[in-house]
Amino acid sequence: MELDRIDLKILSAVQRNNRQTTEELGQLAGISPTACQRRLKQLRQTGVIEADVAIVSPEAVGRS
Repeated sequence: MELDRIDLKILSAVQRNNRQTTEELGQLAGISPTACQRRLKQLRQTGVIEADVAIVSPEAVGRS
C-alpha cells in the first residue's frame, strides 16, 4: 500500500492517541469522519496498522 500525506497524518495521530474519534482524526488530517473511517479500515486491512494496544502501568496493577 502506498501511503499519502493524509494516511501519514492519521498514523501519526493514532500513534500518539489511538482513542481519538474518527471525527477528531479527520479534523487533524483535513478530511471528513467518513473518509477517515474508510482510510483507517484500509490501513488495518492491509496490515499497516497491526494492532490497537493499551500500555498498562506495572505500578498501577501492583507489579514492579
